[in-house]
Amino acid sequence: LPFRDDVPNGRDLRGSDIASGMEMDFSNTDFSFSDVGSFFHCDLTGARFDESVSEGSSFHQRLDGASFRKVKFRKCYFKQASSRGCCFDDARLPSSYFDQSDLSGSSFAGADCKGVCFVGANLIGCDFRGAKLDEAQFQEAKIDKTTDFRGASLVNVWTEDRYDNSGKLFQRGVDLRQATFDETTQFGDDPLAYPLEILNALVKVARRKEYADDGATIAAFAEQIKSTLRDQPKKWVDNIWLDDLLGQLNDCQKQLYEEIQDEAFRTML
Repeated sequence: LPFRDDVPNGRDLRGSDIASGMEMDFSNTDFSFSDVGSFFHCDLTGARFDESVSEGSSFHQRLDGASFRKVKFRKCYFKQASSRGCCFDDARLPSSYFDQSDLSGSSFAGADCKGVCFVGANLIGCDFRGAKLDEAQFQEAKIDKTTDFRGASLVNVWTEDRYDNSGKLFQRGVDLRQATFDETTQFGDDPLAYPLEILNALVKVARRKEYADDGATIAAFAEQIKSTLRDQPKKWVDNIWLDDLLGQLNDCQKQLYEEIQDEAFRTML
Protein backbone atom coordinates (compact mmCIF):
# COMPACT_ATOMS: atom_id res chain seq x y z
CA LEU A 1 0.00 0.00 0.00
CA PRO A 2 1.26 3.55 -0.69
CA PHE A 3 2.73 5.43 2.28
CA ARG A 4 2.74 2.28 4.42
CA ASP A 5 6.30 3.10 5.49
CA ASP A 6 4.94 6.20 7.27
CA VAL A 7 3.86 3.86 10.08
CA PRO A 8 6.80 1.45 10.46
CA ASN A 9 5.08 -0.85 12.95
CA GLY A 10 2.21 -1.48 10.53
CA ARG A 11 -0.46 -0.24 12.97
CA ASP A 12 -1.87 2.15 10.41
CA LEU A 13 -5.55 3.01 10.90
CA ARG A 14 -5.35 6.54 9.57
CA GLY A 15 -8.60 7.90 8.18
CA SER A 16 -10.63 5.16 9.82
CA ASP A 17 -14.35 5.61 10.49
CA ILE A 18 -14.40 2.72 12.97
CA ALA A 19 -11.76 3.89 15.43
CA SER A 20 -12.95 2.46 18.74
CA GLY A 21 -12.47 -0.59 20.95
CA MET A 22 -12.73 -2.30 24.33
CA GLU A 23 -9.95 -4.00 26.30
CA MET A 24 -7.59 -3.97 23.29
CA ASP A 25 -3.93 -3.13 22.75
CA PHE A 26 -3.72 -0.12 20.43
CA SER A 27 -0.33 1.06 21.65
CA ASN A 28 1.55 3.07 18.99
CA THR A 29 -1.38 2.78 16.58
CA ASP A 30 -1.92 5.70 14.19
CA PHE A 31 -5.57 6.87 14.09
CA SER A 32 -4.79 10.26 12.54
CA PHE A 33 -7.54 11.91 10.46
CA SER A 34 -10.13 9.45 11.78
CA ASP A 35 -13.72 9.76 12.96
CA VAL A 36 -13.07 8.54 16.49
CA GLY A 37 -15.40 6.61 18.80
CA SER A 38 -14.82 5.44 22.37
CA PHE A 39 -12.02 3.33 23.83
CA PHE A 40 -12.76 1.52 27.10
CA HIS A 41 -9.89 -0.04 29.11
CA CYS A 42 -7.60 0.03 26.07
CA ASP A 43 -3.85 0.52 25.91
CA LEU A 44 -3.42 3.68 23.80
CA THR A 45 0.16 4.34 24.88
CA GLY A 46 1.94 6.28 22.13
CA ALA A 47 -1.11 6.23 19.85
CA ARG A 48 -1.70 9.09 17.40
CA PHE A 49 -5.06 10.80 16.85
CA ASP A 50 -3.75 13.92 15.10
CA GLU A 51 -6.42 15.96 13.27
CA SER A 52 -9.15 13.47 14.11
CA VAL A 53 -12.73 14.40 15.03
CA SER A 54 -14.96 13.14 17.82
CA GLU A 55 -17.94 14.14 19.93
CA GLY A 56 -18.93 12.67 23.29
CA SER A 57 -16.38 9.84 23.11
CA SER A 58 -14.52 8.29 26.07
CA PHE A 59 -10.79 7.47 26.28
CA HIS A 60 -9.91 5.15 29.14
CA GLN A 61 -7.44 4.32 30.51
CA ARG A 62 -3.76 4.27 29.30
CA LEU A 63 -2.85 7.21 27.06
CA ASP A 64 0.73 8.01 28.08
CA GLY A 65 2.66 9.63 25.23
CA ALA A 66 -0.36 9.75 22.91
CA SER A 67 -0.73 12.59 20.41
CA PHE A 68 -3.96 14.55 19.88
CA ARG A 69 -2.48 17.42 17.89
CA LYS A 70 -5.12 19.58 16.12
CA VAL A 71 -7.99 17.23 16.98
CA LYS A 72 -11.56 18.50 17.04
CA PHE A 73 -12.93 16.73 20.10
CA ARG A 74 -16.13 18.18 21.52
CA LYS A 75 -17.33 17.18 24.98
CA CYS A 76 -15.10 14.10 25.17
CA TYR A 77 -14.15 12.20 28.33
CA PHE A 78 -10.62 11.51 29.55
CA LYS A 79 -11.61 10.92 33.17
CA GLN A 80 -9.20 9.10 35.49
CA ALA A 81 -6.87 8.33 32.60
CA SER A 82 -3.10 7.97 32.70
CA SER A 83 -2.24 10.68 30.16
CA ARG A 84 1.33 11.62 30.99
CA GLY A 85 3.36 13.35 28.31
CA CYS A 86 0.48 13.65 25.85
CA CYS A 87 0.33 16.28 23.12
CA PHE A 88 -2.86 18.32 22.69
CA ASP A 89 -1.22 21.22 20.86
CA ASP A 90 -3.67 23.36 18.83
CA ALA A 91 -6.46 20.93 19.69
CA ARG A 92 -10.09 21.97 20.04
CA LEU A 93 -11.44 20.37 23.21
CA PRO A 94 -14.46 22.48 24.28
CA SER A 95 -16.40 21.17 27.30
CA SER A 96 -14.27 18.02 27.59
CA TYR A 97 -13.48 16.26 30.89
CA PHE A 98 -10.09 15.38 32.38
CA ASP A 99 -11.30 14.81 35.95
CA GLN A 100 -8.73 13.04 38.15
CA SER A 101 -6.46 12.34 35.16
CA ASP A 102 -2.67 12.34 35.37
CA LEU A 103 -1.70 14.86 32.68
CA SER A 104 1.77 15.55 34.05
CA GLY A 105 4.18 16.72 31.36
CA SER A 106 1.45 17.08 28.73
CA SER A 107 1.22 20.00 26.30
CA PHE A 108 -1.90 22.03 25.48
CA ALA A 109 -0.06 24.86 23.69
CA GLY A 110 -2.51 26.92 21.60
CA ALA A 111 -5.38 24.58 22.44
CA ASP A 112 -9.03 25.59 22.82
CA CYS A 113 -9.93 24.25 26.27
CA LYS A 114 -12.97 26.45 26.87
CA GLY A 115 -15.16 24.99 29.59
CA VAL A 116 -12.87 21.98 30.12
CA CYS A 117 -13.00 20.22 33.49
CA PHE A 118 -9.57 19.68 35.11
CA VAL A 119 -10.97 18.97 38.59
CA GLY A 120 -8.48 16.86 40.54
CA ALA A 121 -6.16 16.48 37.52
CA ASN A 122 -2.37 16.41 37.82
CA LEU A 123 -1.19 19.43 35.79
CA ILE A 124 2.42 19.40 37.00
CA GLY A 125 4.72 20.21 34.08
CA CYS A 126 1.86 20.98 31.68
CA ASP A 127 2.35 23.55 28.92
CA PHE A 128 -0.72 25.77 28.43
CA ARG A 129 1.07 28.59 26.62
CA GLY A 130 -1.38 30.47 24.38
CA ALA A 131 -4.26 28.16 25.32
CA LYS A 132 -7.84 29.32 25.71
CA LEU A 133 -8.99 28.13 29.15
CA ASP A 134 -11.97 30.41 29.72
CA GLU A 135 -14.64 28.91 32.01
CA ALA A 136 -12.45 25.88 32.77
CA GLN A 137 -12.72 24.17 36.18
CA PHE A 138 -9.56 23.68 38.25
CA GLN A 139 -10.67 22.75 41.77
CA GLU A 140 -8.25 20.32 43.47
CA ALA A 141 -5.94 20.29 40.45
CA LYS A 142 -2.23 19.81 41.13
CA ILE A 143 -0.38 22.90 39.95
CA ASP A 144 3.10 24.33 40.56
CA LYS A 145 5.66 26.56 38.86
CA THR A 146 6.20 23.98 36.13
CA THR A 147 2.59 24.53 35.00
CA ASP A 148 2.97 27.16 32.27
CA PHE A 149 0.11 29.62 31.64
CA ARG A 150 2.09 32.24 29.73
CA GLY A 151 -0.08 33.81 27.05
CA ALA A 152 -3.12 31.79 28.14
CA SER A 153 -6.64 33.16 28.62
CA LEU A 154 -8.08 32.27 32.04
CA VAL A 155 -11.23 34.39 32.10
CA ASN A 156 -14.20 33.24 34.19
CA VAL A 157 -12.39 30.11 35.39
CA TRP A 158 -13.67 28.09 38.36
CA THR A 159 -11.05 27.94 41.10
CA GLU A 160 -12.89 28.64 44.37
CA ASP A 161 -13.91 26.18 47.10
CA ARG A 162 -17.19 24.40 46.42
CA TYR A 163 -19.70 23.39 49.07
CA ASP A 164 -22.71 21.09 49.02
CA ASN A 165 -26.21 22.11 50.15
CA SER A 166 -25.34 21.34 53.77
CA GLY A 167 -22.35 23.68 53.66
CA LYS A 168 -19.78 20.88 53.60
CA LEU A 169 -16.67 21.43 51.50
CA PHE A 170 -16.47 18.84 48.70
CA GLN A 171 -14.03 20.48 46.27
CA ARG A 172 -11.08 22.50 47.49
CA GLY A 173 -10.12 25.56 45.46
CA VAL A 174 -6.74 26.20 43.86
CA ASP A 175 -4.59 29.30 43.31
CA LEU A 176 -3.59 29.39 39.64
CA ARG A 177 -0.94 32.00 40.44
CA GLN A 178 1.20 29.20 41.84
CA ALA A 179 1.89 28.42 38.18
CA THR A 180 4.10 30.30 35.74
CA PHE A 181 2.44 33.26 34.03
CA ASP A 182 3.40 36.65 32.58
CA GLU A 183 1.88 39.95 31.46
CA THR A 184 0.21 38.22 28.49
CA THR A 185 -1.75 35.83 30.72
CA GLN A 186 -5.37 36.93 31.01
CA PHE A 187 -7.04 36.52 34.40
CA GLY A 188 -10.31 37.96 35.70
CA ASP A 189 -14.06 37.85 35.32
CA ASP A 190 -16.09 39.03 32.34
CA PRO A 191 -19.86 38.92 33.02
CA LEU A 192 -20.61 39.51 29.36
CA ALA A 193 -18.48 36.67 28.01
CA TYR A 194 -21.31 34.14 28.05
CA PRO A 195 -24.04 36.42 26.60
CA LEU A 196 -21.72 37.50 23.81
CA GLU A 197 -20.97 33.85 23.10
CA ILE A 198 -24.71 33.20 22.80
CA LEU A 199 -25.17 36.13 20.43
CA ASN A 200 -22.20 35.02 18.33
CA ALA A 201 -23.75 31.56 18.03
CA LEU A 202 -27.10 33.12 17.08
CA VAL A 203 -25.48 35.19 14.33
CA LYS A 204 -23.57 32.21 12.94
CA VAL A 205 -26.64 29.97 12.79
CA ALA A 206 -28.96 32.70 11.47
CA ARG A 207 -26.64 33.30 8.51
CA ARG A 208 -27.03 29.76 7.22
CA LYS A 209 -28.42 29.57 3.70
CA GLU A 210 -31.54 27.66 4.72
CA TYR A 211 -32.75 30.63 6.79
CA ALA A 212 -32.52 32.96 3.79
CA ASP A 213 -33.42 36.64 4.14
CA ASP A 214 -35.28 36.29 7.45
CA GLY A 215 -32.23 34.65 8.97
CA ALA A 216 -30.02 37.46 7.67
CA THR A 217 -32.38 39.98 9.29
CA ILE A 218 -32.19 38.19 12.65
CA ALA A 219 -28.39 38.06 12.38
CA ALA A 220 -28.21 41.79 11.67
CA PHE A 221 -30.34 42.66 14.69
CA ALA A 222 -28.30 40.32 16.89
CA GLU A 223 -25.14 42.13 15.73
CA GLN A 224 -26.73 45.42 16.78
CA ILE A 225 -27.40 44.02 20.25
CA LYS A 226 -23.76 42.88 20.51
CA SER A 227 -22.50 46.35 19.67
CA THR A 228 -24.53 47.98 22.46
CA LEU A 229 -24.22 45.32 25.15
CA ARG A 230 -20.79 46.42 26.35
CA ASP A 231 -22.07 49.95 26.95
CA GLN A 232 -25.36 48.79 28.49
CA PRO A 233 -24.63 45.49 30.30
CA LYS A 234 -27.79 45.84 32.40
CA LYS A 235 -29.75 44.95 29.26
CA TRP A 236 -28.43 41.41 29.62
CA VAL A 237 -29.03 41.13 33.34
CA ASP A 238 -32.66 42.26 33.01
CA ASN A 239 -33.17 40.27 29.78
CA ILE A 240 -34.05 43.51 27.98
CA TRP A 241 -31.79 42.52 25.07
CA LEU A 242 -34.23 39.80 24.04
CA ASP A 243 -37.17 42.22 24.10
CA ASP A 244 -35.12 44.60 21.96
CA LEU A 245 -34.34 41.85 19.47
CA LEU A 246 -37.83 40.38 19.23
CA GLY A 247 -39.36 43.84 19.03
CA GLN A 248 -37.67 44.35 15.65
CA LEU A 249 -38.97 41.11 14.13
CA ASN A 250 -42.26 40.31 12.44
CA ASP A 251 -44.36 37.33 13.52
CA CYS A 252 -42.80 34.98 10.96
CA GLN A 253 -39.30 35.99 11.98
CA LYS A 254 -40.14 35.55 15.66
CA GLN A 255 -41.12 31.93 15.01
CA LEU A 256 -37.93 31.39 13.03
CA TYR A 257 -35.93 32.96 15.85
CA GLU A 258 -37.08 30.21 18.24
CA GLU A 259 -35.72 27.56 15.86
CA ILE A 260 -32.45 29.44 15.37
CA GLN A 261 -32.05 29.98 19.12
CA ASP A 262 -32.46 26.24 19.85
CA GLU A 263 -29.89 25.36 17.19
CA ALA A 264 -27.48 28.01 18.49
CA PHE A 265 -27.61 26.54 22.00
CA ARG A 266 -26.98 23.06 20.58
CA THR A 267 -23.84 24.27 18.83
CA MET A 268 -22.55 25.60 22.15
CA LEU A 269 -22.88 22.32 24.05
